[in-house]
Amino acid sequence: MKKIFVFSTLGILILFSFFIIFTQEKSEVKKAADDEAIAIFAGYKPLSNLNMYIGSKVTDTFEYLLTNLKNECSVLYGEKMEIKGKIKVDTVSDDISKYKNEKNIQVLCKGVKYEFLDINGDPLTDEIELMFNSCNNSVLDYYISSDLKANLFGNNPKIFDEWVSYLKNYSSKNSVIERKIIEDEFLGIKTLYNVNRKYWYHELNPLDEKGKEIKDSWPLYGTIFLEIINKKKIENTNDLGTNNIKFRSYLSHIARAKNC
Repeated sequence: MKKIFVFSTLGILILFSFFIIFTQEKSEVKKAADDEAIAIFAGYKPLSNLNMYIGSKVTDTFEYLLTNLKNECSVLYGEKMEIKGKIKVDTVSDDISKYKNEKNIQVLCKGVKYEFLDINGDPLTDEIELMFNSCNNSVLDYYISSDLKANLFGNNPKIFDEWVSYLKNYSSKNSVIERKIIEDEFLGIKTLYNVNRKYWYHELNPLDEKGKEIKDSWPLYGTIFLEIINKKKIENTNDLGTNNIKFRSYLSHIARAKNC
């Protein structure tokens, strides 16, 4: 009887342990956001050399910062994102170790090295501004911006063309175009610039049984935003200007877990 009791008890403990592991793993998958909502972004990486996309592990983005950070990053974390911090270049490894396990965190870095393709298709390193929000180790929102000189990267940088191709998978709408002339002053010298802005904004929503988009007052799954702004001097015809490019991908809070 003792042997039977011992084996029975042991069996129950083993089954209970498997149950705990299974439920923990299951909750781990669902606790950041809705799987269907994450899947609609198709795991797209706007920067091919950086493993960052909606639903990716934030530790991968931190790993990239370890060797590509040029300026310090500002950090917000805590239950209400009320605690401020920094990731400094000279202590980047220690700082990241301190923040990488935070449940909710936002990081903004204004000097991150990235290798683009220039006008000839050759690799050329420049800088990006990078912001990302994560919850429970999953990236749920990010923003990328960079100023690329047109004489080096062309009027339509190759990476921006890639972003537009990605957006075309969701929408065939043309971009919104805005043109204006502005005046900037530097060291008492005023200069006129032509500014051409082109942008796309698309909301992601689920589809009903007939394939029709289900819309609400707020996008149910999220948004994608692309923008390119060319700014060049009017008086200097040789000035090709600078292209400020932006990519924003956002997972709606409606699709996120309650604690995110």
